[in-house]
Amino acid sequence: MDYKRAFHVIDMDPVSYMKRFAIPAVLFGFLFAGIFYLFLPDLFSGPANVIPALIPVICILFAVLYPISAAEGKGSEIDNQMHYYISQMGAVATAQTPRVDIVRIVSENEEYGYLAEETKKIFELVTIWNKSLEDGCRFIAKRTPSVIFQDFLDRLAHGLKSGEDIKDFLSSEQNVVMNEYESMYNGAMYNIEVIKEMFISLIMSLIFLASF
Repeated sequence: MDYKRAFHVIDMDPVSYMKRFAIPAVLFGFLFAGIFYLFLPDLFSGPANVIPALIPVICILFAVLYPISAAEGKGSEIDNQMHYYISQMGAVATAQTPRVDIVRIVSENEEYGYLAEETKKIFELVTIWNKSLEDGCRFIAKRTPSVIFQDFLDRLAHGLKSGEDIKDFLSSEQNVVMNEYESMYNGAMYNIEVIKEMFISLIMSLIFLASF
């Protein structure tokens, strides 16, 4: 995940983010630590004396990592809705609905959450900024936090450029996205299994140490 996509998700440019969020958060961390050291010097003694100094570090890490974390959360939200999203697009396309209207209809489905917002941006690029649907798809594909949605938009843009029938395209995409979703699900389950094994090993080690 890169910061270009992350700032797209939080709807801020880097300068605005620094002024409105990052700098105030870091200053708050230093101020809070200074208050502890100046007015409550006896509250932390010995090795614990470094705890207030960790507050600015935590604030800096939070300011640096928040955009990426927010983008990854939105990306997961999109991934979880993709198979429903493409199924609806395919169903709407069977009624000979114009391509731009297909985009408009799915963008109005609030159940898709951030995926609907991303689709609405494509619709607005076409209707307000007079971009072609192909260009609108490519524009959002470069900024969306979801790899699955990015790949879908790239394929859709290519299909539009080559003149492929939208119904045939969406029919094949349902299978593609389901395969990607299955791979993502299997990968997540594998990661959970690894974490579970690590947790069990840690517990067994603690039990072993506690027995002596």
